[in-house]
Amino acid sequence: MPRLLLTVFLAAALVAPASLGATAPTLRIVHTKPFVVSGAHFRAHERVVVTLDTATRHVRRVVTDASGSFLADFGVIAFGRCAGFGLSAVGASGDRAVAKIPRPACIPARNP
Repeated sequence: MPRLLLTVFLAAALVAPASLGATAPTLRIVHTKPFVVSGAHFRAHERVVVTLDTATRHVRRVVTDASGSFLADFGVIAFGRCAGFGLSAVGASGDRAVAKIPRPACIPARNP
């Protein structure tokens, strides 16, 4: 019995770090003009659909590299002075990263 408990304990100790090491996919804004985002922690060579929601929807389809990273270039995007936007990336395997950028606190434009 003690040997069985020791075996189960060691197996659990070896499996736990492997599951803790898995990192969820992430999105990051690299440049704003042109608007470029990077993604990381997706599966290697995975097809990913990256969506930028502003007043209109912009979609880019990319493939990750061997490390599971990508860059998506949206070109020059016109944002409203007081507008927020949404950014998401969904991998073919179902991995998902979402970044919601809230509307900034905006003072109305002054009339001369």
